[in-house]
Amino acid sequence: MRRAAPTVELLHPSLESSGGEALESAHLTDRQRVSVLLQAAALLSHLDFGGWRLSRGWTGARVDGDGRLCSVKAESGRDGQLPQPLMRDLALALFQGETTISGRG
Repeated sequence: MRRAAPTVELLHPSLESSGGEALESAHLTDRQRVSVLLQAAALLSHLDFGGWRLSRGWTGARVDGDGRLCSVKAESGRDGQLPQPLMRDLALALFQGETTISGRG
């Protein structure tokens, strides 16, 4: 896939501020946490395609009353790292693990 030229302005629902709870304190079911992870993966893909990156990781990110990821901050410029560490950080914050994520399998 060919990357686009850097975008002047990026619009994405996750970049909008709409209140909600901080990631670490949001009362979510495991299914809702996985939903937030999938939303984050989509956001990172859109940011990469548009030539943008997270400006401070997931700091300040929130989950609104409908379970949507919001208040994520982004800035213009490509990210030099792969998205996996960012996704791992988010998973650890959502599932409140220090170094591992517990599961059933």
